[in-house]
Order: sequence, then C-alpha cells, then structure tokens
Amino acid sequence: MPDIPAAASTTLGLGARIGDNITVQGTLYYVDDYNLRTPAELNQTKVDSWNTLDLFAQYSFPGVGGWTENLALTLGVNNVFDEDPPEYRGTSAGNTSGYVGGTLGQVVQLGFTKTF
Repeated sequence: MPDIPAAASTTLGLGARIGDNITVQGTLYYVDDYNLRTPAELNQTKVDSWNTLDLFAQYSFPGVGGWTENLALTLGVNNVFDEDPPEYRGTSAGNTSGYVGGTLGQVVQLGFTKTF
C-alpha cells in the first residue's frame, strides 16, 4: 500500500439568483501539493497541487401557462478549463494509477426539468 499523506483541500462556492428566472453558481476546488512520505519509484517525491472550476446555470421559464410552465433548462460545465490532475506514478508494480484525485476531464451537461 502506498504511503500517501492526506493533502489539504479547499472548496469555495458562490451563487446568485438573477431576477425570478436565472440561477448561476460557480465552485472552485483546490487540493494543495504534498510531499510523499516515502519517495515513490520513478524519481517522484512530490504530488503537485490541483484546482478546478465548475459552473452551473439554470433558466426557469416564467409560469404563463402552456408547455413552458414549470420548465427549466440547465447547463453545467465541470472542470471548465479541462485541467489534468497531477501525476502520481505509484510506489509498487501493479499500483500505478497515474493520478491522484478523480476526474473525467471536462464534462458539459445540458438538461431540462418539467413538473406536471
């Protein structure tokens, strides 16, 4: 099992409602760099810091009747700048995940909700 210390991390979120129809939110994630307690193989003694930004927006249609009543459209972008996580080379054969942290890379989500 690799000897990986816990890294300090911070999450900062900020959101706003604009009028009656628009909601926006941004979330910044930061994981601090850290030294490996036991130097990893392949000449690695440190894992770099990493930060990502997620954005979300929602537009709720005004409730004026018809098919748009109670309808909302959403757009979310995770990892806006498509940041790669820092490399972690592993400490033993068979344990070389390649990265510390988890990400799918940049993900764009478009959706809608409708209540009846």
